[in-house]
Amino acid sequence: MSNPTLIAAVPALETPAETLALKPACDAVCGERPLCTRPLGNTLIAPRTALFHQGIICPFVYRITEGCVSVFQALPDGRRQVIDVLGPGRLIGNALTGGAPSGAETLTFTRLEALDATGPAERGAIEAAMRDMLTRSLAHATLLGRKTATERVASALIDLAAQFPRRQRHAASRRVTFTLYLTRADLADWLGLTLETVSRCLNAFKRDSVIAFDHPEVVTVKDMGLLAALAGGMTAGTRKAKRADGAVVPPVVAATATPAFA
Repeated sequence: MSNPTLIAAVPALETPAETLALKPACDAVCGERPLCTRPLGNTLIAPRTALFHQGIICPFVYRITEGCVSVFQALPDGRRQVIDVLGPGRLIGNALTGGAPSGAETLTFTRLEALDATGPAERGAIEAAMRDMLTRSLAHATLLGRKTATERVASALIDLAAQFPRRQRHAASRRVTFTLYLTRADLADWLGLTLETVSRCLNAFKRDSVIAFDHPEVVTVKDMGLLAALAGGMTAGTRKAKRADGAVVPPVVAATATPAFA
């Protein structure tokens, strides 16, 4: 096997109009051809690398074998909405969305493998990915339209814990530790919140012993049932309920560790 090459980050273009008007510039900043037009294989891609620019069709579909990718749409004034966060096993490529304008960038060191869309197994994987994308989009629309800030952040943590778990020292541990590749600003763009609100929610979860983190990129969910209850709408008042022995009682059922956007 050949040694993997490293592709450095390239600047992202902000708007669909800009990317369509400046496609030659895209060719220039990405090298001879845009990154999204290369059949990547055994390639280590640097964090914050634009995989494809908004408004430019990516002809390939890739499977993420390692790392984390965000898919987003940008507005002309610079604001952006992160549509989804993808981890290992997920498929990436705006061909999956029928050419809908969106961009994608890596959030950490990432490896991709190109799929041959003509094979029956690959076609099945692409169809499954499209169904998953639709399901997650519906859940995300509900989150943005109806959930509170606390519910949004709790839902995001559940989803990320399922996608990016770290190896546990003790298999019987009820805690779940995961790598948080998103910055607080990325979380804010994903959840439709301000950076300050995201930080306030995370600190409140830590203060109430729902999660723990000494480093911003490593988060431990200490009570997945309680976090699921918060994502499902448990109020602050009920959260304080305690048994006689002082342990917190999750007041709702459905305390599962299933991804919040699935």
